Amino acid sequence: MKKIFAYLFLIVLLTSCIANTKMSLSSSYKDEFILDKSKKYLFIKNNLHTNDLLFIKTVDNDFQNIFGENLHVRNSLLEFDNNRFVRVTNGFIDIMKENYSEDFDYLVILRFMRKPENKDDLDNKIIKVKIDDVSKTRVYHTVLQIVDLKQGKMIYSKEAISDYKKKFSTGITTTPIKQLYDTYNHLLKEFRKKINN
Repeated sequence: MKKIFAYLFLIVLLTSCIANTKMSLSSSYKDEFILDKSKKYLFIKNNLHTNDLLFIKTVDNDFQNIFGENLHVRNSLLEFDNNRFVRVTNGFIDIMKENYSEDFDYLVILRFMRKPENKDDLDNKIIKVKIDDVSKTRVYHTVLQIVDLKQGKMIYSKEAISDYKKKFSTGITTTPIKQLYDTYNHLLKEFRKKINN
């Protein structure tokens, strides 16, 4: 009996040291996108704080599989700064329509960002992350947006948010690349469900 109690105590103790990642989804636009593989798609993306080739290839392969041969990855004059919020405004959409609507039907934008924990300090502020905070908290956002370039309007927008908090200085941790994969996969699962319905 003492051994069973000791094992249960050990399991409870170990689980309390595991830092969990909370996942959520949000959207601020009406969802009007219907996948048509005969249309032409321009794909612009950034990769968050990683030069992990496996992750970069995974993203490229996933989107190539979804959109097919009419997905075109092109370097853009637009640089998405990982350390800033980049809102897709009507002005942005107008510029993209003017530059790309002759060659493409849709613009697919995939962004990975690390955002500050303070929700009141979001718009266009440079993220300052102290080294001490890196191991304690990480909030990653993966945003997928689709713009109809012919009509010049946003037709799909979803954001996956993963909030990782470590309660103790020691314990089992989630690595940044694992959290990045998890956040991306959470978003992609929702998108696949949408286009397969």
